[in-house]
Amino acid sequence: MKYLKYVLGIIAILVIGFFLLGIIKSEVSYDCEVMVDKPLAESWATSQDPNKMADWLMGFQRIEHISGTPDTVGAVSDVYFITEGEEMVIRETITEIVPNESISMTFTSDFMNMDYKLSMSDVDGKTKISSSTTAKGNGIVSKSIMALAGGSVKAQEETNLTNLKKVIEETKSSIPTFISETSELTHCESAVYDSKNNRVYASLIGNSEDGDGSIATINLDGKILNKTFIAALNDPKGIAITEDKLYVSDVTELVEADIKTGQILKKYTLPSIAFLNDVAIDNSGNVYVSDTRTSEIYKLDTEGNFTLWLANDALDKPNGLLVQDNTMYVASWGSAPEGGRLSKIDMATKSVDTISSIIGNLDGIRPYNDKHMIISDWKSGNIHLIDYKGNTKKILTVGQSVGDIAYVKEKELLLLPMNKQSRLLFYKLK
Repeated sequence: MKYLKYVLGIIAILVIGFFLLGIIKSEVSYDCEVMVDKPLAESWATSQDPNKMADWLMGFQRIEHISGTPDTVGAVSDVYFITEGEEMVIRETITEIVPNESISMTFTSDFMNMDYKLSMSDVDGKTKISSSTTAKGNGIVSKSIMALAGGSVKAQEETNLTNLKKVIEETKSSIPTFISETSELTHCESAVYDSKNNRVYASLIGNSEDGDGSIATINLDGKILNKTFIAALNDPKGIAITEDKLYVSDVTELVEADIKTGQILKKYTLPSIAFLNDVAIDNSGNVYVSDTRTSEIYKLDTEGNFTLWLANDALDKPNGLLVQDNTMYVASWGSAPEGGRLSKIDMATKSVDTISSIIGNLDGIRPYNDKHMIISDWKSGNIHLIDYKGNTKKILTVGQSVGDIAYVKEKELLLLPMNKQSRLLFYKLK
């Protein structure tokens, strides 16, 4: 009986000590660092790629967007991990983000709260990656457990950064490199490359006065050839071309012009049209134009008939259009505050299927390779690669108002119209 009292006394002391540990040391803080043999922009892009996270974050399963604009302050997501065979969900909120520099987040769960910051800096062409973590349990038991496990938690973060270093160094670069810019393009909205004439057409909205919009021509060195190649437009936006014609949306009209002379040949409209946006052409020569305000798509067939082709709320304020064979891909502006998604339309049945979760206020969409497309987010200024399953990888952030982009595959050239900045940016993208 005497020994039992001693044993119980020792257990009581250990229990008291365990709880005191949680009171005395209520939070755990640590810093980690690693040097990566890759440039800063490439390191940043890989670290923010959700498709790569499982390769370097221990136990990572998936991330689900909840609210806010992705990759911006206030964005909320649920992050799923497997820990010791059991699924754990942690709520992530972005509190600060400076592209190519740092991202700060808070993580909350029933067990603990964590403040986390990942920072990057250039060191002679390489990248120094640093992380700073402060974790605190939500109850007296979890606080004590965190105090005891501080060393192992730090070791896990060191392993994560080591894994991140390996992933970055093994990832093939798909980071755009800035080449040049063309200025004095008043509210440039869309760009299209004409391989036959080796020039770029850019739509210029102008200063919102009737008739002050135009289509400019620019060479691949960024020199303006003719700022009013097509003149007397109102607020021109999306452009698509054939060998002999150029089509551009202009508020409530689809404008057809001669691609050699710039002369306007015809204008098409219907009473139901509210706000025409992007233009796309299929393999047969039919022209399609999105109406963002009404969630409709109109069609100009090869016989000159202009009709409503599809009205469907699932289009969710369609903006960018891309036709590939018998499928049309639609980049939506979105009716939700967070923006829109990527969808696809079976052009035979006109059925609409959503491909991605909410990405942002999508504008341009162009093919990149046989596995990916390129999309632009007007509001955040992000440029993404997106595969045909809806998985995105952010490759660049420019200023807000990046519009209807162009990608010239044979020249590895990415063209970014910047509406508010009245510029056209030229990037190298392999």
